Amino acid sequence: MPRTREFEPRDVLGKAMHLFWQHGYTDTSMDDLVVHTGVSRYGLYGTFGDKHDLFVAALDQYRDTIATALLGPLERPDASLAAITRYFETFAALAAQPEARMGCLMANTAVELAPFEGAIAQRVEAHFARMRSAFHGALVNAQQQGELPAETQTEQLADYLLGVAQGLTVCLRAALPTSTIQNYVAVALKQLR
Repeated sequence: MPRTREFEPRDVLGKAMHLFWQHGYTDTSMDDLVVHTGVSRYGLYGTFGDKHDLFVAALDQYRDTIATALLGPLERPDASLAAITRYFETFAALAAQPEARMGCLMANTAVELAPFEGAIAQRVEAHFARMRSAFHGALVNAQQQGELPAETQTEQLADYLLGVAQGLTVCLRAALPTSTIQNYVAVALKQLR
């Protein structure tokens, strides 16, 4: 008779995602995952595969939950400068919260693993492309609505905002002072005026 699963995979995946987010792939062991999720090695391997497979699933979970919550307003068809401003102001506000100091799982992964591993690199690249597309769409809307001058190079500005967003998450991860992060956001947002 097959064994009955005694855990909810989505909950376990969320716990694993947070552990990888906090410590990175390399510094998270299977023993850490067993302790943190409360699921045996057998249960983890049977449901998710090996550590690499679990990490890839955690990246997908991050994309579908955290990234979607943050990028969703920018991806709306009517998004413009207000959505971009809110996006960055959210990070400035998060800077005061210790639990937000983990940065971005995708940016952390880009630094740790993305250049070296196919499935992971694909997810990181897709995340950055999604962010850039969201910024670009909002900038084009802003230009069409007269919030930006007609000569604004929206492609270049979208690239800039992508870089700012990733730099900002590194600043959060590095635990720079809240005032430094808030100043960083304020100066970046001046580029939109």
